[in-house]
Amino acid sequence: MTDQATVTNIEGSSKFESCPICGPWIDHCESMSGRPRGFCSVHGCLNFAEVGAHVIVTNSRFLFDLRAYVVPMCREHNGKHGESFTLWEGCLPVLAHHEPHAEKLNPLAGLLFR
Repeated sequence: MTDQATVTNIEGSSKFESCPICGPWIDHCESMSGRPRGFCSVHGCLNFAEVGAHVIVTNSRFLFDLRAYVVPMCREHNGKHGESFTLWEGCLPVLAHHEPHAEKLNPLAGLLFR
């Protein structure tokens, strides 16, 4: 079984400029994962990860988990709102749980995961 996840960029998440605890979302990714930023999380992309992108994981072991997650991403892929991407093997999205607006990013999450 592969450890690759497919994610979809969440549209409208740019209005949440930073995590209230960690600061910029890329810092949130580093803090929550314990891993330094590196390349973009999108499989095959060798661009440097500059932002923490809000995504919903749409397959893998996260199946049916509609909560908002954050992954390190380059600006080019982060700008492709609503598109889906396969992540590098071993890339683990981190929950955007510090975010007080996590359920507003995906209203279904509030109904399914209380």
